[in-house]
Amino acid sequence: MRENWSEEKTKDLENLMDTGLSSREIADKLTMSRNAVIGKIHRLRVKWGTAPKTTRKNNMARVYKGPVIGKRDCNICLKEFKIHSRFDRFCDSCRRRLPYGM
Repeated sequence: MRENWSEEKTKDLENLMDTGLSSREIADKLTMSRNAVIGKIHRLRVKWGTAPKTTRKNNMARVYKGPVIGKRDCNICLKEFKIHSRFDRFCDSCRRRLPYGM
């Protein structure tokens, strides 16, 4: 069943958001569903809460490549990169794959 948002409920929602309550706690106090509260916050275009700041470097997995067994020149960026196995074809500086046999 669809419930309408009155002006009073909207003001109560904004006041409860300022107190730092979660969407579930706000929904319980307003006797509405959690999804209704989240939808109304989204429609009001109110910035609520903070998303964690992540960078690509933090999200990338750290892989142990093993000992360096040689060096090779990249045909694309012309820089020298380290080889960790005989199958290693990735240049560290340009992150491109080199074809076999080069």
